[in-house]
Amino acid sequence: MMLRQKNIGYSLFQQLRRAKCSQIDKQNSTDALKRPLYLDMQATTPIDFRVLDKMLPYLTVDYGNPHSKSHLYGVNSSSIVEEARENIAQLLNAEPSEIVFNSGATESNNTALLGLSEHHFNNKSIKNHIITTTMEHKTVLEACKYIQKRFGFNVTFMDVDEYGRVDINKLSQIINEKTLLFSVMSLNNEVGVIQDLESLGALCEERGVYFHTDAAQAIGKIPLDVRKMNIDLMSFTGHKVFAPKGTGGLFIRDKKQYKKNNKPAIQLAPLIHGGGQERGMRSGTLSPPMVIALGEACKIAQREMENDNQHIKKLYERMYERIFREVPFVKLNGHPVHRYFGNLNISFKYIFSGDIMNEIKNKIAFSAGAACLDEPSYVLQALHVDESYAFGAIRIGIGRFTTQEEVDYLLDTLIPIVNNLRQKNKVYQQHFAKQNNQ
Repeated sequence: MMLRQKNIGYSLFQQLRRAKCSQIDKQNSTDALKRPLYLDMQATTPIDFRVLDKMLPYLTVDYGNPHSKSHLYGVNSSSIVEEARENIAQLLNAEPSEIVFNSGATESNNTALLGLSEHHFNNKSIKNHIITTTMEHKTVLEACKYIQKRFGFNVTFMDVDEYGRVDINKLSQIINEKTLLFSVMSLNNEVGVIQDLESLGALCEERGVYFHTDAAQAIGKIPLDVRKMNIDLMSFTGHKVFAPKGTGGLFIRDKKQYKKNNKPAIQLAPLIHGGGQERGMRSGTLSPPMVIALGEACKIAQREMENDNQHIKKLYERMYERIFREVPFVKLNGHPVHRYFGNLNISFKYIFSGDIMNEIKNKIAFSAGAACLDEPSYVLQALHVDESYAFGAIRIGIGRFTTQEEVDYLLDTLIPIVNNLRQKNKVYQQHFAKQNNQ
């Protein structure tokens, strides 16, 4: 028996769309102030109404424990969990058995890095060197620092180029006979740069190094093929792909996929001990509604990724063209081509991002490039962005449900604010005074 709640999610979605329309209605500024327009998709995404519809029955009637399969409730829950596993595997070109469910990318990154390190440490392996980059997510950077202290491993935090991409020749030079793992973000959360995963994976495979990628921002947005890219470990999460927060997973390459005389099948020590669920890698009762939501989000993404990206790129180009035409001294952060176009990270010279946020926060929600004005973002520092630009960085995140009207509202609001703040900046005024005197 399954509760039929079709169209509930769609009805809620329609209500939200009507609310959003009122936000961009310039005659209705009161409503706009109550609920700002949301353009921060790298921080989190709303739940797709189809995902909500899929998970609702398992929050209300089909609430069985997927590990208690002695009755129909548990059998139904277990069946839908495996359906979700299959959906994710298809998106990644993996086997369902290679998908381990957990709470999200933070747990996955820690499981991948700490689990692999602990296993090799306990087995007294000579492999005690990890390579990552200076612009990774804090979950990877902090995990690597912990591994240094806990296991005494050597960790190389390698530099990236001015766009945030890894130089494969430099990586090849850093790899040595003791290198255990290379970890890099597929798609950077702050500047949107996309790594050449296929080339990086091929190098790691050739040199016998395990390859981990944090795909929290990438899954469902760019094509990912764990076979073609020679990926051993991949972290992902639900709330960046229109599923709820608190659900995610880790792809762990199956031992059958390893070639002989290259590198041994990957083995991880689990972080959480207990009932041995998820092949012993993640003990604890799974939440079927959350797992189902993640699986449905991945199924939708696989079907609609191309259309989503075409829509998003058009909106990105509309933002980029107008901002760079109407605002002087602006810089794009990240690669101009090898990037996810749902992420527009730009810097305004002669202005602080915090000042922009103070002026716009009640109208539009997006992120400042640097949360603290005492120091620019460490990601922009890794890209060697000049401080005069780095302090004025903002990140605008658009997605599947962002409309052209919303983008136009953003531009009509943001551009005057930036230009007005510039007029109040003495350094900016002095710059133009010098130009006029020359």
